[in-house]
Amino acid sequence: MACHGDAYRGMVSLRIAETNRRAREVESALASFRPGSEPSALSDSLVSAARANLDLVVDGRGAHNPSFAAELLATAAGQLRQAAEESGGAAREPRLGFTAAGEPCLRCHFGIEGVRSLAFGLTMPHATHVIDAEIRCAVCHTPAMYYGQEGAGLSPDHGGLVLSGSGDCAACHHLMRQRDCSGCHGREALRDRWLPTRLSVGGEGAAQAELREVRFRHGPHEPFPCGSCHSEAALAAAEESCATCHSVHHQPGVSCRACHGTPPLDFHLPEQVHRGCTSCHGEMTNLDPASGREVCLLCHLDRVEHLPGQECASCHLGGQG
Repeated sequence: MACHGDAYRGMVSLRIAETNRRAREVESALASFRPGSEPSALSDSLVSAARANLDLVVDGRGAHNPSFAAELLATAAGQLRQAAEESGGAAREPRLGFTAAGEPCLRCHFGIEGVRSLAFGLTMPHATHVIDAEIRCAVCHTPAMYYGQEGAGLSPDHGGLVLSGSGDCAACHHLMRQRDCSGCHGREALRDRWLPTRLSVGGEGAAQAELREVRFRHGPHEPFPCGSCHSEAALAAAEESCATCHSVHHQPGVSCRACHGTPPLDFHLPEQVHRGCTSCHGEMTNLDPASGREVCLLCHLDRVEHLPGQECASCHLGGQG
């Protein structure tokens, strides 16, 4: 604070958060350690040393000297890795990131890993780039060059962006078609993610079209390659038309609930549903309650085991049977 002023008050909390995050990573790696078939005194001592280094950081409040704390935690990770190799065992590799020895900018900017910044209208999480991708600061930022007599001050350009726009980000993003999207966009994180999508839905006799917001869910689409819907040529992925795959999805035997989680009764009256979709939505769809068992099960979930394999329309006509 004496050097940087009140605007840098958040540096302390960032250092504490990053030190604690790295300590938790090493703790998790220690908990995952499983010795192999050849345990020895050396492997046991390496595990003990890794635990001692972790305890020193945790008990000694590593944020007082974050650079040294990061070195100790990196050493602990190396000791644990060596113990696994020595005994033929295994341990989870902790997600630590650079130390100040490997990335000099962290001597001052330790904790930047937890910061999400805005760049060219896009949210840029430092953790994804600095920790996961191990991209060095100077790839995106101007270095801390000194000027004046005996290096009296930092360059006015220190910390600026060397990128001129989002197009420059494409040097890493979306250029190589063989790149695995899951390297940055983990499938686990996308599985439960939904995106609002607005589709045109016809009104009475298809004369009154309206835009209705529906939820696009990544989970049901997981079996398909990302490139099936997203263009790899641009940083902002472009969505393809849903009709590319769904133009003939109103077929008997297709599970409607795989995509449509909201039962029709939530926004339709029973008499409307039993008249069929075309009575209100025109010829935009040929869906009709008589078109298949799966359509009826959208509302009648309690009848899933009722005469399985038979079509409802064979006994029930228009909801009156």
